[in-house]
Amino acid sequence: MVYTIIMPGYRKVEDSLALRRRAIIISISQYSNNLQQLNFCKNDGQEMYKLLISLGYQIANNNTLIGQIKYETMRDAIIDFFSDPDIKSDDTLIFYYSGHGVPDVDGDVYLASSEIDPDIPYKRGFSFNELTKLMERSISKRRIIILDCCYSGTARISKGHEDSVAKLGTIAIDNKSRNFEEGEGKCLLAASQAAEEAYALKEGDHSIFTYYLLQGLMGNEKSVEANGYRSWTGGGC
Repeated sequence: MVYTIIMPGYRKVEDSLALRRRAIIISISQYSNNLQQLNFCKNDGQEMYKLLISLGYQIANNNTLIGQIKYETMRDAIIDFFSDPDIKSDDTLIFYYSGHGVPDVDGDVYLASSEIDPDIPYKRGFSFNELTKLMERSISKRRIIILDCCYSGTARISKGHEDSVAKLGTIAIDNKSRNFEEGEGKCLLAASQAAEEAYALKEGDHSIFTYYLLQGLMGNEKSVEANGYRSWTGGGC
């Protein structure tokens, strides 16, 4: 299942050499605590990095987190990215995450560091609710969040019901995104799938969502249909 949310008031920003573009790439492929390894996430991050650099985005070394990433490293990078005092109001900020997402009973969803315990996601996972708060506090008027999450079950979810976890994650992001204040320049793109489907829903050794996102950013007209959307049917995606 893939869904997209575009915040009200968002419009395409025209290119301008005067505008600065910044991005943070977080693609976590290696996990402990019995979480499924997501090897294709490493490819997602590397290709997204190369493409955004080619499009003129500035991506600092500490904003390129790919492979095995500790919680403190991820947390500090996210906070520093949105609160950087050098950010200007006309800067464009892109936050990209590819990896496990873990919903919790509190109605939130957590972006998983390599160290996350899926039974206690708030301990070493970064809350989507906190991410939205950082986005709102940023001085930048152009903020884009891209989440390519493979949702994981916990001990509270019985085997064979992982798809229900993906639905919980979808609902959590949908609900928390309503906290955004309406306004021009805010965009959230999100994809979700159950963990056990991750390897079945690949394209070109990428997650299917990131694959078509990359194709679209590269100008491949076949990656979208006539109305500018990419749609999938069947296979849970």
